[in-house]
Amino acid sequence: GRLLTFGHGKYGQLGHGSQANELLPREVTALAQHRLTHVVASSMTTAALSIAGDVFTCGFPMTPAEDASKYSGAVLSSTPRLALSHLNIVALGAAVNGALYALPGAIEGASQANPLTLE
Repeated sequence: GRLLTFGHGKYGQLGHGSQANELLPREVTALAQHRLTHVVASSMTTAALSIAGDVFTCGFPMTPAEDASKYSGAVLSSTPRLALSHLNIVALGAAVNGALYALPGAIEGASQANPLTLE
């Protein structure tokens, strides 16, 4: 599927290459060549999962509830960047505090997989 975003863009989380707000839905053209299956968003970050198992993120890798000093070297990305590649990711999710997670599928011999934090 295609990803269209709109709304508040201060942190680049809309994925359009800028920090501008968008009043109407607009396609994230940087992901047009990828077939997307899942999308999750927080107030500062958006993540999209492709059918190939790649996870792309854009925005700022921090939530307001977290300590900003932890991310002193963090880079805002207003265009989607590859965060995880070719993993058996089955779902994306967001926590109440705004943190984004990727859930890997079952790994042979393991009883359950632990969520991966997307930063």
